Amino acid sequence: MQEYKSALLWFYTENNIIMEAAINKWIDEFITGYKKNIADKKANGIMAIQEGKSPLSFRGYVSICKLFCVMGQRWNDGRNPCNESVFGWLFMTLSWNIIGRSHSVGSIMLQHIKWYEDCLVISLPKHKGDQTGEGLGNEKHVYANPLNPFICPILSLAVLTFLKHRGEEVLLQPLFEGKNPEDRFHKILGRVIKNIPDSVDLGAAKGDIGSHSNRKGSATYVLGLHGLSPVQVYLRAGWSLGNVQDRYIIAGTGGDQIVGRAVSGLPVTDIRFATLPPHFTVEDNAILNDIGWNNILPGFNHYPQSFQNVVPYLLASLIYHQGWLRENLTPTHPLWNQPIFINSFTKGNDNINIMQYFNGKILTGVGYCSEGLIQATGIPEHLVISNQVNIMHNRIENLESNILPGIMDNIISKVSSIPVEVKTVLLDNFRIDGVMPINMSDIEELIKRNNDTILQRLDGITTSMSSPNNNNNNNNNN
Repeated sequence: MQEYKSALLWFYTENNIIMEAAINKWIDEFITGYKKNIADKKANGIMAIQEGKSPLSFRGYVSICKLFCVMGQRWNDGRNPCNESVFGWLFMTLSWNIIGRSHSVGSIMLQHIKWYEDCLVISLPKHKGDQTGEGLGNEKHVYANPLNPFICPILSLAVLTFLKHRGEEVLLQPLFEGKNPEDRFHKILGRVIKNIPDSVDLGAAKGDIGSHSNRKGSATYVLGLHGLSPVQVYLRAGWSLGNVQDRYIIAGTGGDQIVGRAVSGLPVTDIRFATLPPHFTVEDNAILNDIGWNNILPGFNHYPQSFQNVVPYLLASLIYHQGWLRENLTPTHPLWNQPIFINSFTKGNDNINIMQYFNGKILTGVGYCSEGLIQATGIPEHLVISNQVNIMHNRIENLESNILPGIMDNIISKVSSIPVEVKTVLLDNFRIDGVMPINMSDIEELIKRNNDTILQRLDGITTSMSSPNNNNNNNNNN
């Protein structure tokens, strides 16, 4: 009902009409009464508790992404299944990761996309909650998830980018083609959901899942994770915090980065949360620059400068996951006919195929990569401490497995050699005629004799010192 009031207020504003206070008050009272009536019906079981589309579970999100990847293999109903697959896969992963409305995702332009440190940054000039574009939370940090390629937004963007070659008009083109990409996605999503097995937990019934379920599902998912600020999640989703909160609580880069990592599906309680995206070394980047990016990606020179900086990471993701792509995309997929897969390029005196030459050379890692000069962002403090604990744990394990066994073997060897050494010392210090074995009773007897000899000598010395002759001599001397 509040949306109806918003529409009326918009109409009044557009026509320069001021709404009377009495009418405004009556509308508010009517809406309040209507909400109470709806609540009573829900309490009495007359209406369902859930209104609108239900949130999509994380497991359901992964399952839908998997189906988008393989739909080109299974479905052929007259449409171009590969184009539908690539479009739906990217739209799905982006809408989940930015916790965005379908309209916001469908409106993304190429110049809205850039790369910062270890993540993609998508700028939304405006959205439903910020029609003037004055909000400070419009930059969404999107992270790669090389641990699960099905839900990796960087990989899905890479596939679409290298499939579609842009012309000179690229600066004016949106990321997704067509007049209404959100409606196109809604229809494709409906087809995918019908093919999901009933055993898959989508978080709700199939009929309650729609394009808006992505946004609800991703927000619900990250709010259920440990250590994330609800305020940062609300700001990323573009939800209002109220007039006072909107004035004094604004989105910070660090907070959005943490949410971006979490919503990508990286494990929040694991050091792998700091996983870096696939990337090239500094030297390999120089090789690619020599080959020429326009040769690698036709139309590269027509892309906005900000997007050109993204392309090396997209290519690295394709190369890193090429084995996975071969397994999951149809053999007739148009991706395999692109220049990077079939052409050779000149490198010095040699001709090289990029996918083969760089296979196995792509870097990832956790935290920081010195070879690629890339630093993980959006890492909470507790994971930094956890990393140090993990390093110490590994060192202790290394100590236990490599050093302590040697020390223990040395101790056991020493202890085992003590009887032999004792025997040697005794034989060297006590004269024994002939050859005879020595046992413990013999040692005790030898020690007793030695002690007796020492005691006898001490008694002799004491007696000598206390004799009368000694005392007389002492008196005469006095």
